[in-house]
This record gives sequence, C-alpha cells and structure tokens, in this order.
Amino acid sequence: MPKATIWIEIRKNLETDIRLGRFAAGTKLPTEAELAARFGVNRHTVRRAIASLVEAGLALSRQGAGVFVTEAQTPYKIGPRVRFSQAIRATGRVPDRRYSALFSRPADAKEAEMLDIREGDLVHCAEGLSYADGVALSLFSSYFPAERLPNLLDNLAADPSITAAFAADGFDDYLRRDTQIDARASTKLQAHNLGIRHGAALLEITATNVCAKSGVVLEFGRSVMVGGRVKLRVEGSTPTSLPSR
Repeated sequence: MPKATIWIEIRKNLETDIRLGRFAAGTKLPTEAELAARFGVNRHTVRRAIASLVEAGLALSRQGAGVFVTEAQTPYKIGPRVRFSQAIRATGRVPDRRYSALFSRPADAKEAEMLDIREGDLVHCAEGLSYADGVALSLFSSYFPAERLPNLLDNLAADPSITAAFAADGFDDYLRRDTQIDARASTKLQAHNLGIRHGAALLEITATNVCAKSGVVLEFGRSVMVGGRVKLRVEGSTPTSLPSR
C-alpha cells in the first residue's frame, strides 16, 4: 500500500466501524496509541485519519477528554418556510445561533438589488455561527432593510431568533423566495471558525426571505455549511407570484 494512502485506509476502516454501530454515537474512540497498535502505524498517521473524521462531522474532539463519535449528518430541510431552529429540533438535536457582529451600514449595490432598496440605504447586518448539539454547522451573514425592520438589531441582541425579531417588527410570517446552493472550498478563516481543515468542502447557500402576505423583501443572506456535517433536503417549490399566498 502506498504510504501516502495509509491514513485514508485507516479513516475508511474507522468510518465503517461508526456506520455499522461498532462505535456508537456519543462513545469515545480508542486512543491514538491504541489505534496505532491496531493498525500497525505511528500515531501521526492515526492523528491524520482522526482529524479527517472530525472534519467530516463523524467525530468530535473535546480538549482534554478525547475524540467522541457524533451522530450521522444532520438533515436540513430547505423549503418555502425554512426555520433553522425548527429544522434542527426536528432531528432531535439542540439548535444554537451565536452572533459575532450586529451592526448597521449603507447597502452596497448587490444588497440593494436583492433587498429591493436603493444603494446607500441603511441595512442591518448580522454575522455569526449556527450549531447543532454544540457542533458548528454554518457561518452566516444576513442583511435586512433597516427602514422595514427598525428594531431588528435590538431584537436579535435580546433573542437570537430571526423569526421572533421579524414578528416583533410586525412581520408574523415569512417565506423563502429563492435559494441558490454552490460548492466551495473553505478559506483559512472559515476553516478556523468552523473547526475544519483549510480547503474542506462547504455548501454555500444564498437566499432571500420575504413577507408571506405582501412579498416585500425582509432578508438577503449568505451562509456556508460544512458539507460533511449536514445533509440538505430541498422540498417543494416557491411560486413566483408571492402576493397571492
């Protein structure tokens, strides 16, 4: 076996053990020394294989405690009524959203186009990370028309739920108008924030949300989800004639 592929073969063996339930979800994997003895390799080779499992979302490294098997990929449903917390709770996991930045600034040309406002109009910006059971699933950046949602930043500071923030500004229901999904390799900063390897596969999602009654645009956002940690499921279709809903 070519030396360069040994860690890949070890990773495949461990992945098979996990898929077949030999290492159940939540259990601790054998130590590097134990795995090195099992496969007859050095600990550096084992460490690389384990890092690949962590990157794929099959295992989670806990500092000082070891490496533990996670659940399978988190299913994430995309449809006309996408709600992050609901989608994660439906899988039996605990959702969390943490904002790293909440601020306002003038809209650039792209944001103005997507939000149906004028370039230079004020937009609210929300950036952060989304989690399931404490594991980072995505990095997001969302933009909102300040005139339509004047209290949004204060609302998000008090409660991270975008659904609740919309409702507090008078928009009780909203719909996903469009979603675009692309594949990307992670940058160094994205990899650092998500706890994955630089260059690992990401799913880049660009989306627009609108008021269910009037069709007025409420949010334009971009997020990158760790490809190995989520399984996207696209359901139904969103009609183009929004006001008729």
